[in-house]
Amino acid sequence: MATVSVLIPTHDHQDTLRIAIASIQRQTFQDFEIFVVGDGVPDRTREIMTELCAADSRIHYVDYPKGPRHGEIYRDELIRTTIKTPYICYLADDDIWLPHHLEVMTRALQRVDFVHTLHINVHVDGTLNALLANLHSPSLNTLIRQLIQSGFGLSFGGHTRAAYLALPKGWETTPVGCYTDLYLWSKFVNAETKRASLLLPTCIHFAAPERQTDPPDVRLNELVHWLERSEADNFLSYLWRNLSYDNSILLDYVDTSSVKTLEELLRLHRMENQQIDAEQVPPPTVWLERADLSTALIGLTDEQCTALELYCLQHVGQISPGKAKARWLKLFGQRPWDSKVRLALARCFGQKGEWDVVEELLLLNQPPEAYTEEYIELYADALIAQGKLAIAEPVLEARLARSPLSANLLTRLAEIKLQMNQPEAAIAVLQTALERDRKRRIPLLQQLAQLQVRLGNHQAALVAYEQLIQLQPYEPTSYLQAGLSAVHLGEAEKALGFLAQTLELNPHQALAYFHTCQLLNKQQQPEQAKAIALTGLAYYPNDAGIRTQLGISHFHLAEYEAAIQAFDQALQHDPGRSGAYIHKCLALIHLQQPEQAKAVALTGLSCCPNDGGIRVQLANSYVQLEEYEAALQELDHALKPNPKRLLAYILQCQAWTQLQQPDRAKAAAQVGLSYFPNNKVLQAFVEG
Repeated sequence: MATVSVLIPTHDHQDTLRIAIASIQRQTFQDFEIFVVGDGVPDRTREIMTELCAADSRIHYVDYPKGPRHGEIYRDELIRTTIKTPYICYLADDDIWLPHHLEVMTRALQRVDFVHTLHINVHVDGTLNALLANLHSPSLNTLIRQLIQSGFGLSFGGHTRAAYLALPKGWETTPVGCYTDLYLWSKFVNAETKRASLLLPTCIHFAAPERQTDPPDVRLNELVHWLERSEADNFLSYLWRNLSYDNSILLDYVDTSSVKTLEELLRLHRMENQQIDAEQVPPPTVWLERADLSTALIGLTDEQCTALELYCLQHVGQISPGKAKARWLKLFGQRPWDSKVRLALARCFGQKGEWDVVEELLLLNQPPEAYTEEYIELYADALIAQGKLAIAEPVLEARLARSPLSANLLTRLAEIKLQMNQPEAAIAVLQTALERDRKRRIPLLQQLAQLQVRLGNHQAALVAYEQLIQLQPYEPTSYLQAGLSAVHLGEAEKALGFLAQTLELNPHQALAYFHTCQLLNKQQQPEQAKAIALTGLAYYPNDAGIRTQLGISHFHLAEYEAAIQAFDQALQHDPGRSGAYIHKCLALIHLQQPEQAKAVALTGLSCCPNDGGIRVQLANSYVQLEEYEAALQELDHALKPNPKRLLAYILQCQAWTQLQQPDRAKAAAQVGLSYFPNNKVLQAFVEG
């Protein structure tokens, strides 16, 4: 019986299987067996497997019809009924193991039950990017349990058969939106299996989404090229030297507010750096012997340390933009081939608005499809910021031809369409992104909803926000935005429901208090509006909008002195709050203080000279003061930009009547009735 079984799930990659299997056959550890698990494969795959099985008795092919998702149930069946080896490892049908992978994995699995090595991505431009992760990091374990992120893919993981059989369930059909490997890894973490992270290169991964439209021969040639390179004596040194590290898992999901150095960040995740010289890298087996399996060791060169430290310092705000730019510039001089360093430097210039420099740094000397999505994203940002839309659009479209599922590229293309005054095209692009990238459904829906709001499509925006609420039932922002969309649509009851849910989830939402009070005041429910306003002011005592609504509540309750006090306080914090001027004037007029109302209106117009509502209140004060000619002049000014002002027509009728010109009063009433046909006051003026 062999020591280790290698499972290779396959569906339709066909010829890349040859290269994946060849990388197994070239292992320094040869006591293995291979099971290729066919999940609804084409005939070409069967032909290849017939040939490979005939040439090597250690290779077995099991042909299954297309199963749910990725045929995970077939893997479980094999492990339980056919495989008897103590150790199990996995390899994707389009990845490559380095020659020492199985030697490292089998030695580690003698000490633990679940292990992975350093996840390395080979991007389409040839750059090498590694993910930093540790199965002993509390924050990463949380991410795994929540099915968010693991930090390593299928080809990098392995486990004992005994630990697998001890799980309540092993491989099973994975929920939509979750990676199949992550779903299994989470079960080992939940079971508190003895585990370890060995952060040394043993495998290279070729992400399929980046290469989605590549012809089969292009994919095959890429793998052949890297397989041949991996056999060189100095390949491990090449990897160590050229790796860029992705530290998003270390930084994005934990509280790093107290972190000031790279060493502190690593300690937070139970990692330790073993400084290395890339030209004299110790053999993988020696590296394994150094490892304390409860701590993940990283081998970083001086330059890699500098890059990671800069990422860390920028993330926690411990370095000024100018100093960061200077240090990235120096590092770029040392690693000009490193696209990650180039991108980091370009972002520094972008933060300062120097987009022409960003464009020059990232200038394309190959077709866009030869670069990573991240590279093209920032390059497109630079072009868009400079208004070079005609250049940015074909660049994005060319890159999307290779990665049509890229939501990030699609959102930038949507922004270009919007700036080119093609809003419907922008919406169509975002809807395409939603269909193609289910994992980014939430941010895409957010962007689509925001775009619909910008275009005034509040019904479509409301639909998007309601979908977000279904996806994030405990996220108050979606309820708030849905409420605002309902406000624009005049659906008061629906808006009040969304706003109430917003405040239940998070009472620190000033806009929710403001709009709730505004709606209740409009519905003639001033007592309820007053109570909501007072609650909101307990959290936001200086919010002029909420205090204005409190004043309006007092006004509707005929508490005019209290209303005036609230309006004064609102105007202290925001002298441009037109609603406060309007309702303060009304309160003063109700208190029979038209001179004071006139003064308030004039003050308001000095701050808001184009506000028709304040101008109507100035006219109202003139009518109370029997200055009818002045009132009519102000009313004409108020009605020109907005003829839908009921009070303005009523005041016109009153003024013309007082000036003993009933025909003109009747004419003003008739104009008003064309906008407000059911108003009885205007009807009375028409009837004489």
